[in-house]
Amino acid sequence: MQNESKTPENSKGYSEPHSTNPVGRLRDCAKLIILLPVRIAEIGLVVSAYALKMSLSWSLRRFNSRSGYFVSQGKTLREALQALGPTFIKLGQILSSRPDIVSPEISSQLACLQEQVESRKPAKVKRLIAQLLGRELHSVFRHFDEEPIAAGSVAHVYRAERLDGSVVAVKIVRPGVRWRMLCDMVLFSAMAKLLSLLPQMRLIPMASMVEEFRHVLICQLDLSAEADNYTKFRANFCKSPHVQLPRIYSELSNDHMLTMAYLDGLQRVEQVAKKAGRTDELAKTCLRALFQMIFVDGFVHGDLHSGNVRFRHDEVLVLLDCGLVVHLDPTRKSEFTRFFLSIATNNGSECAKIALSTSTWRTRAFDWQCFEKEMCELVNANSGKNAEQFEVARFAKELFELFRRNGLRGSTDFVTVILALVVFEGIVKQLSPSLDFQAEARRFLLAVGL
Repeated sequence: MQNESKTPENSKGYSEPHSTNPVGRLRDCAKLIILLPVRIAEIGLVVSAYALKMSLSWSLRRFNSRSGYFVSQGKTLREALQALGPTFIKLGQILSSRPDIVSPEISSQLACLQEQVESRKPAKVKRLIAQLLGRELHSVFRHFDEEPIAAGSVAHVYRAERLDGSVVAVKIVRPGVRWRMLCDMVLFSAMAKLLSLLPQMRLIPMASMVEEFRHVLICQLDLSAEADNYTKFRANFCKSPHVQLPRIYSELSNDHMLTMAYLDGLQRVEQVAKKAGRTDELAKTCLRALFQMIFVDGFVHGDLHSGNVRFRHDEVLVLLDCGLVVHLDPTRKSEFTRFFLSIATNNGSECAKIALSTSTWRTRAFDWQCFEKEMCELVNANSGKNAEQFEVARFAKELFELFRRNGLRGSTDFVTVILALVVFEGIVKQLSPSLDFQAEARRFLLAVGL
């Protein structure tokens, strides 16, 4: 969040949830006091309606299989989160990538929350961008498309042409989203404090989980931070001709608006997979890019779902939407390297030690010997398998179930890196079904001297 005097939008009336001067703070507090009851009433109505719907399906659980029951509950939960708004949609997106916290059936339903949402009217969008720029739209853009090329719960992306003829993509945070999310986070924090008073909840780190969620939201809302992430990724991959990220126009970007070069000819993985030719090389490019992020740079794209991974001209990997990243310090980077090498060398005991050391929470009844035994069995069942036999997704599912069964919660970066591997395995297998995932990892680690 920036000072009121620092961004041009404030001179045009675009309000910030956090002001730094006393008058501004007082005004913000007053606005929050007014908005909170309205938001509480809105949430209460939605929760009541969907709680009733879930209770009806609960009464019929004995007539369904376990999988079918959880799919049904996951679908109802997804619909409820959509009705509750951006904060809850983002919560659902996070939970969809945390099968160590919720069941795989529910997480797969919540993954549908990545879909597009309704966009604002074109006239309102143009007025908003003029406010963000602090000048008239025609003084910056020769043409501005009225319909977004991408629309999410937090931000929209539009195609535009600058006066010099260059084509750009303009990403803006939806107005009103910040205040709704601010109200929601106040309510989440209050609820976490109340739940922590219950004896059965004292062992669960509610406050840290809310803080972790707040951090993710801030990353998604702060487009200045996303611009910095793009710049760093471009620097990290500057020597790789087969990995590309769009250039950022800093003079047309701020906390609420991000302007970047528009990359044409982008294709989804399923489109490229249908073509004959260099799909094997593209698959290796994907793996090398991910391995570089994890093992070399310690700077990992934290939202690598298929919508953010594209291909250009049938030979270049393009990474988009860099708002959420994972920073790995040298110690954590070393731990991840040892974890994956331990899988390849069938050292389950070492994997268990690393998983425990990187965890953020475990139950008081945690049994190390049981956890180590189960980890050794899991690693032994997967180590050394070829591409036809080894599936990262299945291994990750079994790993997360092992965590939940033993009362262990993996750190956000640990889970994010594992899930990045899962996502890239899906991409790789579409492009090159026979590519050996483990062999490529070993080859990369040896090549970079790790």
